[in-house]
Amino acid sequence: MNGNDKARRNEIIGSAIAIGAGGGVALGLVLAQILGHVGFMSVGIAIGLCLGLVIGLFIANRGGGNDAR
Repeated sequence: MNGNDKARRNEIIGSAIAIGAGGGVALGLVLAQILGHVGFMSVGIAIGLCLGLVIGLFIANRGGGNDAR
């Protein structure tokens, strides 16, 4: 894996984590409103971050965004 591939992989993972965190905030707001406790905001953000990381790693390992293939 050369430097460009590694940089692209890091971009994909970073973007997926950011998108997951945004979704986690939305999920946390919904959980906090429905269940009535602000602690669920942290749970939603944690779930979003974890899902973003897993999806980002999956896409990066499949070679997502590589135009040479």
